[in-house]
Amino acid sequence: MKMKNNMFIKLIETNLKSIYRQKLAFFFTIIFPLIFIAVFGISYAGTGISSEPMEIIIINQDDGVQEDVVAFYEGDVVTGTFYSEKYIELLDNLLYPDSKDNTSLFSITVLNQSELDQALFKLERREIVGLITLPTSFTQGMLSEIKSSFVNITELILATNNWAGYPIDNEPISITVEGDSLVQEFAITSTVIEDFTDVFFDLGNDDQSKAVQTTIIGSFVTKGFTGFHYIIPGVIVFGILQSLTSAAGITMRDVQSKSLERIRLTRVEPRTYVLALIISQSLLVSIQVPIMFGTAMLFGIEPSIHILTSMLVGIILSFGVTGIAFLIAGIVGGSKDAEGLANIVAVPMAFLSGAFSIMPNPVLISNASWLGGNSFRLFDLLPSTPAIRILRSLLLGQRTLGENWFDLVILAVVSFTYLAIGLAIYSRKHFRPK
Repeated sequence: MKMKNNMFIKLIETNLKSIYRQKLAFFFTIIFPLIFIAVFGISYAGTGISSEPMEIIIINQDDGVQEDVVAFYEGDVVTGTFYSEKYIELLDNLLYPDSKDNTSLFSITVLNQSELDQALFKLERREIVGLITLPTSFTQGMLSEIKSSFVNITELILATNNWAGYPIDNEPISITVEGDSLVQEFAITSTVIEDFTDVFFDLGNDDQSKAVQTTIIGSFVTKGFTGFHYIIPGVIVFGILQSLTSAAGITMRDVQSKSLERIRLTRVEPRTYVLALIISQSLLVSIQVPIMFGTAMLFGIEPSIHILTSMLVGIILSFGVTGIAFLIAGIVGGSKDAEGLANIVAVPMAFLSGAFSIMPNPVLISNASWLGGNSFRLFDLLPSTPAIRILRSLLLGQRTLGENWFDLVILAVVSFTYLAIGLAIYSRKHFRPK
């Protein structure tokens, strides 16, 4: 038993040393992903704004207009409704200056006060650039402005008949715009909102500037994400997939060099050899992931406990990668062929899984109740796809590992399926007595 344990540890040590000695495999497994991270870090970490609509949320607390009140805005009759709706409608119609394709300046989501926590969470994670709050007195303040501006105009008195339902006293309006002043998009948003509000309430009333105030709160601390944050999970998975080359090469070299036969002569069971290779690949991932995270931190990725959960995801993925390596070694004739085929498989796998860009992923099973209301897609058959989704979700702070249970189950099932198929084919070819 002691001899078997020593042999098991020796096999793991030999596999890891083999990776180190294979300069090409070592380069693609460890060094190449670090180069990718550096390149993407330089390219994306400082990415500025684009002419895409800026995401904002409006918390609309406006109490509105009573049904029996007749009011106007630019010739339109506004009755039994909200002036805030007109404000939001016109704000949503703003376009980028000189936009050839009429690109909207803002993409607006309207929420109520009960959804404030959700809005603040999105603001903190920079999923939106600004949070605008319209007060309960928004419409009443507008009516007050109208009354103050036109109370002496005979035509308007005749049109409205009387000022029933209008506020007796002036209603102050305080609109707040909240965000992070260090974010360039917020600086633009706050300036536009402030100027837009002045124009919206410009009714020729000298006291209007006193009644309407736009308060800019730029002290909100946010945790920003760039294209680099989106790319990093894909690069990590790409790095893990590169170990496919070394794993496939090791298994075939052991066959060609007769090492596998010599190991069997020592009465070491095939499962010991297989387990040693699986564990050595898992240990390799445990080294890869922290190194890649550490490199990413040099370019702005924040230190996080998610390094540990990412290692867990990477280890599960390594089972699938090792399974594919056994599968390749079971169908080719030599180590060079195995390494070549592994490279051909690894790179398309990364791209089809959405490692570097969003890829179309056709739905095979849609919103099935037995899948917890989730959908299963074509490229979910690749273990790298759910792995990337989980890592991206963890890094961007959208969901915890537990909330990613569906992708975690897919990752485990697909990875172990590949491992079982790969072992069956490899064992059939190389473990059977000849």
